[in-house]
Amino acid sequence: MRSLFTLNGFKVWILIVSFHLFNYSINAQDSSTKPTYQFVEIDGYKYHVRLGGQEHLEHGIPVVVLEAGFGDWKWGTIFDDIAKTAPVIAYERSGIGQSEWNEMEYTTLNVVNILRKILQKLELPPPYVLAGHSWGGVLIRTFAGHFPEEIKALVYIDSTDFTTHRDHTELVEMGVDTTGIAAFAKKYKENDIKNAQSFPPGYRAEWIYIGELFFDFKGEDIGLGSNPKIPIAVFVGTKLPKHLPAVTSDNPFEKAFFSMEYRKEAQKERIQACTEWISESPEGYLIVSPKAGHYFHLDEPQLVVEMIKRLIE
Repeated sequence: MRSLFTLNGFKVWILIVSFHLFNYSINAQDSSTKPTYQFVEIDGYKYHVRLGGQEHLEHGIPVVVLEAGFGDWKWGTIFDDIAKTAPVIAYERSGIGQSEWNEMEYTTLNVVNILRKILQKLELPPPYVLAGHSWGGVLIRTFAGHFPEEIKALVYIDSTDFTTHRDHTELVEMGVDTTGIAAFAKKYKENDIKNAQSFPPGYRAEWIYIGELFFDFKGEDIGLGSNPKIPIAVFVGTKLPKHLPAVTSDNPFEKAFFSMEYRKEAQKERIQACTEWISESPEGYLIVSPKAGHYFHLDEPQLVVEMIKRLIE
């Protein structure tokens, strides 16, 4: 189902992708050169980057910047497909993969400032189309909030929700005793910190930072900046896992949190939140697919590429 409507004077597309809709194909001629990998030195530390489609820069086509989720840069086929029509860059954040650890305090704005320096060092000019997966969605929103004049559009790929307060209304509505939230949060954070000790420094800093926000997360906690009035596309994968972790705890909140019922209710809340995101944009798109899970761009790559191509135009 695909519909266009006007909300508060803005254009809003909502697209529900079924198993039989949207047989997209990439029609662009593959004139791109092979992607290259290199290291870029910023403030004495080396960052690992992947570049593609650089021949499109001379035609003034906006650069597409891919910001990965926690600890990876799994972009599958979309990197090469984007490179057929636009310049594209992906990189590994500080202390992750082959990038060196810069020993800076982990904050979203510090991450953004490093990315901006990388783009400037490579002479990749704004405005950018930023695409962020999972935690990367929070990072691109921070970039756009602080440097809106440098951004053409944002693409959220099954992004972390940076607007909804963690009040667990879904569980309350399910009739769950939520008095165990504090105990569960304490256990969760302690386990996170313990597990993270064996991680490389970049992974560890990011893991602990995200974990600290998990149960009490709202945008002002991380300095998102202003809400830029630019086109955005939001992808939500609704495919649920076949199996969930077994819970041995007697804490009713913890049992409910890992239940399929909660997953379904939380999914509804996410879609509602994402609908509000696009309603605040002058041109908003919400794409929901039951064929895609959290790695939407791996499950439905053509949908993501086609949307990025639309936003570049």
